[in-house]
Amino acid sequence: MGAAITLTIGGSVRSDTIRIIDVSNSTSPPYGELNSSATVGYDDNYTGWRTTSNAQVNSTQSSLVISGVFQNVSTATAFALFKNANVNITSYPLLNANVNVTTGISYGIRFYAQFPNGTEYNVWWEESPLDHRPGIGNESLRINMQREAFLATGHAVDIINKLELYVEDRPYSPQKFQFTLYKLSFENAKLDQISNSQYRAIYFDLKNAPQENASWSLNKINSGVTVHASKGSIFSIYFFDGPILYTSTTASGLAYDSLTSYTQYTFYPDTKPQIFPEVLPKSIESIVFVVESGTLESVTISFADFVFLPTTTSENSQQSPGLYYVYFIFFLFLLPVGVAILVFREFLSRKLVPKVSIFVVLVTGVLCRIALAATTAHVFDMNVYLSSDRGWFQFRTPIGSLGPTLPLTFFLYWIGYSPYALLQLLGFRDVYFLGHAAGLLEAVFVKLFPMLMDAVTFLLLFRFRTTGAAFVWATFYFLNPLTIFISSVWGQYVAATMAFIVFGVYCMSRQRNAIAALAFIVSGMIELLGFLPYTLLLLGLARAKLYKTLLLAALAALLTIVYPPETTLILRLFLGLAGVIKGQFLQPGRYTLFGNFPQLSVIAQFKPILLSEAVILAAAVLDTYRHKMDAERLVFYTALSSVFLLFFSNLLASWLWLIPICLLYAIMNEKNDLGAFILVFGTSVAFLEVSNTTGSAYWIFGTLGHTILPSIEATRNGLEIFSVMMTALAIILLFYLRYGSGQAKETMLRASGITLSLYLLLYFWFGVY
Repeated sequence: MGAAITLTIGGSVRSDTIRIIDVSNSTSPPYGELNSSATVGYDDNYTGWRTTSNAQVNSTQSSLVISGVFQNVSTATAFALFKNANVNITSYPLLNANVNVTTGISYGIRFYAQFPNGTEYNVWWEESPLDHRPGIGNESLRINMQREAFLATGHAVDIINKLELYVEDRPYSPQKFQFTLYKLSFENAKLDQISNSQYRAIYFDLKNAPQENASWSLNKINSGVTVHASKGSIFSIYFFDGPILYTSTTASGLAYDSLTSYTQYTFYPDTKPQIFPEVLPKSIESIVFVVESGTLESVTISFADFVFLPTTTSENSQQSPGLYYVYFIFFLFLLPVGVAILVFREFLSRKLVPKVSIFVVLVTGVLCRIALAATTAHVFDMNVYLSSDRGWFQFRTPIGSLGPTLPLTFFLYWIGYSPYALLQLLGFRDVYFLGHAAGLLEAVFVKLFPMLMDAVTFLLLFRFRTTGAAFVWATFYFLNPLTIFISSVWGQYVAATMAFIVFGVYCMSRQRNAIAALAFIVSGMIELLGFLPYTLLLLGLARAKLYKTLLLAALAALLTIVYPPETTLILRLFLGLAGVIKGQFLQPGRYTLFGNFPQLSVIAQFKPILLSEAVILAAAVLDTYRHKMDAERLVFYTALSSVFLLFFSNLLASWLWLIPICLLYAIMNEKNDLGAFILVFGTSVAFLEVSNTTGSAYWIFGTLGHTILPSIEATRNGLEIFSVMMTALAIILLFYLRYGSGQAKETMLRASGITLSLYLLLYFWFGVY
């Protein structure tokens, strides 16, 4: 019914809460910066540098070396070199510098100019991308100095009169250092119309591009782009809007692959200071494709849609932040965990469960979710869902739904949103809270789809074994703080992935394998994880020689090719998983142990996701050959695969995978120790994700940088604490998955003590000392 309503009233809502403007017909013919057209105007000879410090300076014909020792002092220390020069950055705007800097210190490059009366002024500012750069060893820089000079001074600068190089160290950090300059030059490059050549950058100037104003802000730019480039090229997309340069994490460091030359990109604008490395465009409004390595041959834009949402102002509500925080903590932790523990004490050893108890748990879970869904949000992701939902129901277009999220997922969100669209057609006007982008009721319907999936999973887990223990473990899912946080606060769709996997296992345990295969495929079309149990199911059917059922199960995969954009994105995600193309989340990042500690970064070179998943799949194949792939083994290998995916990828919300799959394993194998640990695990992960990644103020008020509890949320090395804690919790979970005493109460107490002790140890080790 929801799907029918969604398809029927799409495009009928007349509420002006989103604007989508196609600019593809407003682009001028593209032109490019030739790869081999550089003209050098200044090339440093490494002589004439002077210093006022005791650093050792050595210059040769090919380099300049600064070396010395930072002492153990209570203030930051710096060594600087200066050189007089005469560089016309109007004629030669591109700065090229090659350096090698000791890791653990910082460095910067600064410039100075003179007014006509000879007074010197700074052509730099503290927040410049050229200032306070961390040393990483060898690094090559290419910067458009015309733009940097304008940002530093607010006006055009023609001549640079003085150069400065410096290295710096934080307090109480004694160490030796070396800074080596291999190249420092200024050059120009030629812009020409696109032909059969190799380019460093390709420009699309815009005529009358839509503008932001006090009422509307640019949410994203969706585009369909065909790129042809040299093999292995890495490129990024920029958008110039007058003096403002927009970049996007989803449109930077893109790896070219001939298999996916046509791609739909979603550009989420970010105005943080970034370096632009090439010649400025001819127009003040332009979309620019720039290579970091390799060369571009041609770029074709088939469509480019600017998506605007109403401007919102975040409110910190400084008068009573504690009140909002208590509200947040009560519905996220205190109420659900309290009820879950009561259920644990009352029903673990019972055989039967009264219907009223099930009703109480459902009401408590729904109450917590609605209370949080209406008043909290992940600002970025909420805007993604809003642009998708509003784009469909106001314009009947899926163009607002582009992104790394698979198209089926957006459609399921539309179904959840459809009752709110009906209310809008009846003239309903929502109320807005704390400057959130969505109204109070709208926010609930935006997140209705994942919240409903939570309820479905709760009921499915209980139906496996209608005993007291199964009811407790189902409650540990529905009232788990991590489950509530991901679905109702964040609004993520991870619960839907797991709901279909749990349903598939349920069907498989009842010998309805064809339906199980369909459920796994739908799960995989939401997140790729669902394809793993589907593969294991096919292996099991082949091993059991159930060829008719195997054929029916194999036909379920045809769903993946019904909608071509879904098929294309699934292919791209698989290529990213295999390491063929670069993926934003499918590699160790700042939320993982391997991304937070440089000493472990070497592991990323061995494609750990691909390797670990191949090993697990090989073990599953061997196990299937020796025995049979029953439902219990399928759940075990899915849980094992999930843990290693989370170990080696930059996924954050997906830690929710482990909650239902491990509880399902606990129910099927009567592993009460594993079931008891999951409440400790989920509560700990939810606490860590709130306090150590963004802080609670982001979820409540939509502001980063402001903390309600600084002693916890603003502690030093918060991400290091987070990554070590998550790794430790996952290792403990693996232990209970395979071993354990089977005693639920002792496990809960022991695991709570270990988790709290480890957190306090890391808090004082990383955060205080």
